[in-house]
Amino acid sequence: ELQMGDFDHDGDVDGADFLDWQRDDGSESNLTTWQENFGNTLLATAATTPEPSSLLLGVLAAVGLLMRRW
Repeated sequence: ELQMGDFDHDGDVDGADFLDWQRDDGSESNLTTWQENFGNTLLATAATTPEPSSLLLGVLAAVGLLMRRW
């Protein structure tokens, strides 16, 4: 899937895409597309997945609370 404004096709819209726009295109319409999508990424699911370390910390806290009740 193509992300609008992702001129270097790496899955996000960032400063590298702006540099590609400057070098290869320079059109005002594509600059507007980049500005509207700056910061967007196709990897949005990564932001909702907890890191293993925080997941482990949560499990250890739950076990600690259960052990305290015994």
